Amino acid sequence: MEDKEDYDYEQHFGSSYIFSLTFAAGIFTEFIGTCLINLMGLCVCMLLSSTEHSLGVLSVGMAFGLAYLVVVTMLQEKGACHFNPCFSFSSLFLGHVSLLYCCTSVCAQVLGAGLAATILHLSFGNQWDAKAMIVYVPGDLSVFSVLVCEFVGSLLILCSKNVPFENTATKNYFVATAIIISVTIFMPYSGGSMNPARAIGPSLSYHLKETIPPNIWVYWVGPLAASAVSVFLLFCGVLYKGDLF
Repeated sequence: MEDKEDYDYEQHFGSSYIFSLTFAAGIFTEFIGTCLINLMGLCVCMLLSSTEHSLGVLSVGMAFGLAYLVVVTMLQEKGACHFNPCFSFSSLFLGHVSLLYCCTSVCAQVLGAGLAATILHLSFGNQWDAKAMIVYVPGDLSVFSVLVCEFVGSLLILCSKNVPFENTATKNYFVATAIIISVTIFMPYSGGSMNPARAIGPSLSYHLKETIPPNIWVYWVGPLAASAVSVFLLFCGVLYKGDLF
């Protein structure tokens, strides 16, 4: 299921599609892709928690950004490749996917992130601090400040995602770059999630079930609000396809 302008999305709203292998493959792609991205990104979080690395924040940003680029390149022919509830909801607002596909994708993404955290904890929990996978919330920042950080960071990523590109590979590079920039800038202030599945996923692990971040709703409301705003900007003509694309 490709997220392209010239794609016939009408076929994705019928019962014949919902019970088809194409639908199942798209949902499984969301699950395994989100799992792989978080495996790579959260692994770096755990590794850096045991070292005093001056480029820790940049390293985490590059890990998530490059992981997204690699995974979406591998799986883009198998599904919509959202790997982030924000992407799924923005596609829903644009009419590219059905509500059922969107909700099922979000569930698959959350479960994929949870599986990644479980695998890392079982594999390296005795060597590294597994709690490093939980989004870090500075105690001196207000909830509103964290919400704004998540909103702005998500909006940057979503704008790069929703701008119409003629070349899908070019879009993937732009999105990956936006992820690197957003995570690097906002990680010290909000934990740099910009992905609700990444925020709640590690807490689904049995070993980390008591580590749900405080005010977890911020990591859903901020990014999802950004998805709605990005679609509004697209319809208003703020985001448009220029000569570069």
